[in-house]
Amino acid sequence: TSRCQRFDFRRIKVEDVAARLRFILEQEELQAEDAALTFIARQGGGSMRDAISLMDQLTAYGQDAITLELVHSVMGAADVVATKEFVDHLLAGDIAAGLDKINQVINDGVDPRQFTLATLEYLRGLLLLKHGQSETLLNLPDDALKMMREQIANVSATMLLQATRRFNQAIKDFKSSASEALIPQLPLELAFIESIVGQAQAQPAPTAQALTAPAPVYTPSPQRPPTVAPKPPAPQPAASVTTQPPAKIAADGKITLSVVQSAWRDILIAVKKRNPMAEALLRSGGLVGVQDNQVRISFPSQLLKERADKVKPKIIEALDSVLGVPVGVDFVVGAKNKPPPSPTSASARQINAPGGASPEENDLIKAALEMGGQIKE
Repeated sequence: TSRCQRFDFRRIKVEDVAARLRFILEQEELQAEDAALTFIARQGGGSMRDAISLMDQLTAYGQDAITLELVHSVMGAADVVATKEFVDHLLAGDIAAGLDKINQVINDGVDPRQFTLATLEYLRGLLLLKHGQSETLLNLPDDALKMMREQIANVSATMLLQATRRFNQAIKDFKSSASEALIPQLPLELAFIESIVGQAQAQPAPTAQALTAPAPVYTPSPQRPPTVAPKPPAPQPAASVTTQPPAKIAADGKITLSVVQSAWRDILIAVKKRNPMAEALLRSGGLVGVQDNQVRISFPSQLLKERADKVKPKIIEALDSVLGVPVGVDFVVGAKNKPPPSPTSASARQINAPGGASPEENDLIKAALEMGGQIKE
């Protein structure tokens, strides 16, 4: 380290950069507006080389003189008037007008990041003027300073501080996600809306004095003797429903259509745990048959069948876990479905009257039949 020397380079002042640019133009016998050179110097960010490179690009356009309008057009920047109008909408809390202004300048070819940067610099200038800083720190033309002095008269320093912070964050958002942004001006729009909404939420709500009203007087209603509810009629013995046991797998491991139908609900639950889309596909289809432990399922369209083919391993895994034996699956299109039998069908249950007698032999049911009643399964 004894043989090393450290040099700390600092940013060059805007006035020095603009003066150097003026000297170069005079040597090249070219003309430029002072406002244009100041703007170029500010865009250089304190780097003399960057400012000279930018001016060199502007001279290539073949104009008689480098004007501020030309600089704005080449760099995609907005002029002071457009920035001032946008800030007016911001300070007035007019979200609709501000968003319209953003879309207007973007359609005119202004770069969203450049417009956000111009707005940030404008807000910084308002903040400095609000706190009594010298106008020479801003390096702005007299007409721009006049407009800014008129604006700070009716705005609070808190509002300016909050908006400046939010637009500064928008510049960081542009740098971090500019290549991935689907809507280029989105960070600018969010900064504008959040500055207005955040200021509205920060304002304390007006406090209203509580109205002193006499407390309501509670007058108990006259008591009534308690009423005794009538006793409900004794429940009649209801018909018992007995369900047949689910179909069983044969000793040799062969499954039948009735076996799959009886376990279909459990199969759907098992499939849903593994893949919800596969369960939805099975509900759109239906069982056709079973042959040699190959479950055949039909779908109403070829598209559904192709989607089911992609999740077939999950369906087979669920079938194996529920049925307990390895099975295969075959998907078809347009075959006639055979839905699982309803648990309320006559083949699945038997209605028995109390005591094992048939419904017609029970006195209570017999009397109901004579009065026009019917037995519904």
